[in-house]
Order: sequence, then C-alpha cells, then structure tokens
Amino acid sequence: MNLLRMEWVKFKPGKILLTFLLFNGAAFLMLYALGMSTGGMAMFPDMKVAIREINNSIVWPGCFIFAGVWGAKIFIQEFRNKTITTIWASGIHRSRLAAVKLILISALGILATVLSTLLQNSLLLLLSPYTYYAEQPMSIVSHMSVAYMGAVGWSALCIGLTVLLAVALGIRSFSTTVTIVAAMAFGVIWAFQLGFPGTYFNVESVRLLFVLAGLFSTGFLMRHIHRLDL
Repeated sequence: MNLLRMEWVKFKPGKILLTFLLFNGAAFLMLYALGMSTGGMAMFPDMKVAIREINNSIVWPGCFIFAGVWGAKIFIQEFRNKTITTIWASGIHRSRLAAVKLILISALGILATVLSTLLQNSLLLLLSPYTYYAEQPMSIVSHMSVAYMGAVGWSALCIGLTVLLAVALGIRSFSTTVTIVAAMAFGVIWAFQLGFPGTYFNVESVRLLFVLAGLFSTGFLMRHIHRLDL
C-alpha cells in the first residue's frame, strides 16, 4: 500500500487533473463548434447515434492519447533517464514496482475514459436543443440506460488495457515517443472502427484482440523485466 501511495504521488495528481480539465474543455469547444457548423441540417438521425459516433471518433481516441502521454511521462521517462535504478537499488522488487505503475496507468485510462465520456455526453445532451447534431433533443435521464453505461464501461476497460501495449512498446525501446505514437495509432484505429462485418473480426473482436495484446505484452514485460538493460 505504501508503494502504491508513493507511485500515485509521483503521478502528480494535480497536474493530471489540470490536464484532464484542459483536455475536456478543448474537446467540448470543438464538439460545440462542430454541432453549430452544419447550417441548420441535422448530422445524425437522433442523439443516441450522435453520442455513439462522437464517442467513437473523438472522445475515446482522445482518452487513448491522454493515458498514453501520462504513461510515457511517468513510466517510460524513468527508464530513459535511468532514475528507476535508484529505486530498485533501495531493495524494491522490479516486478512489484512495475506492476504498481502499470496498474495505475491502466486505472488512469479507465477513469479518464469514464469521466470524460459522462462529462462530454451530458454537456452535449444539455445543449442538444441548441445544436444540430440531431433533429430532436434528448434529456440526460432518458439517455442514461443500462446498455449505455455498459458500453461506456466496456470501452473504458478496453482503452485502459490496450494502452498497456503502448507502454510496453515504449519500455522495450526506452522511448516516450514510441508510447505516445502507439497510443495515437490505437486511437486512430478505434476512431475508424476497424473491423470486417460478417466475419469473426468485427469491430468488437478487433478491439478485444488489442486488449489481449495489451495483457500479453504486460505479462511478457513482467516476466522479463529483470533482463532490461538499464
């Protein structure tokens, strides 16, 4: 528990919160401008479709990048600067420290995704009478269904676990850039909703494959972390 608390302090929660607010502020301004740019023509048949497409194409890819940047800043940077060797020299087991860091990065991705989604979707629904995303506005209460919350939770879990693959790639190459670029690439793939309809590799299956790749890469990293040349 002390190690978890120590690593959480190193995550600089104040800066994370500030970055989170700036990210969501910028995202909301962009979405509001987008909703006013159609010249009075509805972009989607209804707000449920609008929310789903906005989440997949803008909000959730942004959460990939958010988690990837902080994962690179907190974890990869310690490897690249070799400051993590000082911590390991104090007697803390490598795999234990790495596990705590990876858990925090994954939790950050999940939490950021859930909070960003609920915040952005609520604001869009509140302003739906004044934008042109759909012909008919929708209230927040009518949209917050069990199916919706399940979709948000599943997507947050996918993002939180897939971002671990980006972190693992960055650790293997000792590069923060690799982690950030990988997170951006995963975000783009998510936004394009890559999949092959009518086959076993539909959109959800492809996303599940990325989740499994994230878990596999994490397990491989934990198994071989003592071999990393620092």
